[in-house]
Amino acid sequence: MIHFVEMYVYHHTKILMRETRYKESRLHFKLRRHHQLLTKEIISVYPQIIVDLPKVTLNRLQLDYLSRTGKLKSLL
Repeated sequence: MIHFVEMYVYHHTKILMRETRYKESRLHFKLRRHHQLLTKEIISVYPQIIVDLPKVTLNRLQLDYLSRTGKLKSLL
């Protein structure tokens, strides 16, 4: 009789652990999805160079080049 009770408790414990893992994985998936949706709403801000020198002779193309981000490339 005790053997059957032990088997029942063991089996029931395994089932509860499996259900708990399943619920945790679903919650983890929902949290991860929510985080991905939040990160898509972030707006990227890029700096723009403001030159306040009267003797600087840069045209709009050159100022835009100074303002961009990423790898630097030659203007030519």
